[in-house]
Amino acid sequence: IIEEAVDYASSLCRHHYCDAPPVNIHVPLGDSTMVYIPSHIHYMLSEVLKNSFRAVLEFHGEDKVQYPPIEINIYMKDKEVVIKISDLGGGLPQTLQKRLFSYSFSTASRPNVARLRAGDNPFAG
Repeated sequence: IIEEAVDYASSLCRHHYCDAPPVNIHVPLGDSTMVYIPSHIHYMLSEVLKNSFRAVLEFHGEDKVQYPPIEINIYMKDKEVVIKISDLGGGLPQTLQKRLFSYSFSTASRPNVARLRAGDNPFAG
């Protein structure tokens, strides 16, 4: 599911920006199982990854030859799983931190409604 979400977000990024940073996935050795709903995990990961891809490209410039990788680390213990996604996208300015969890808050530029209707900006919102 993680690889599918990475492939999905990466293809959107390539379509919109013509490039995408690499992604490294680190999975621990050993066996662990958990109950989950695949579509929910895929949706959440895709949204966070879209944010990471956009942040890395916009922070480092869309014309960079090589981007720093996005790191995905998976930690498991008993029946708990943590999926940590780290990027070098520059972070969020302190002036925006209070609005971070406001409904529909986004750092993405406002999309052109005509282009959005055409399905041309998957990174907005």
